Amino acid sequence: MWFDQRPPPDWTVELPVGMTLLNSNQRLHPMAKAKLTKALREAGHDAAAKLGVPHFDRVYVIGELRPVDRRRRDPGNWYPSAKAAVDGLVDAGLLDDDDHTRLVGPDMRLGQVVKGSQLVLHIWCGSEVTDVAVGPLAPVADRPRALVRRVPGEGRQTRFVFR
Repeated sequence: MWFDQRPPPDWTVELPVGMTLLNSNQRLHPMAKAKLTKALREAGHDAAAKLGVPHFDRVYVIGELRPVDRRRRDPGNWYPSAKAAVDGLVDAGLLDDDDHTRLVGPDMRLGQVVKGSQLVLHIWCGSEVTDVAVGPLAPVADRPRALVRRVPGEGRQTRFVFR
């Protein structure tokens, strides 16, 4: 895909165009937020069920926000929408749960402009994807973490490496 050098996803789940999406910067009444979350969760469920996405043990998910125009955006702000849609994938039976042992992501990216805007979930499946292709930051329980010393000149940053 254009947003990173990965092979094409195994599955692409497109939510309906024009849905109202949740944004981290919104200050909604809890009932209004719950209503939007439920709609996004049901849309994720329905889209996955319509495609006939099978059950997987582990997946990597990228959430692609297809905005309504070309203005600058922080795609991470739409994480609540992607989270609700991923919960819908769990409801559809794609995963047993969306915990760290079964799911990497959803990582948010900005996609092409679509009239009405859209949220799309790109899914890579299998342990080989989450263990190797995702790279050293994949949360795999079997790998120990080792604290690396501070590198001079880099301020107060602390880095972790995985063996």
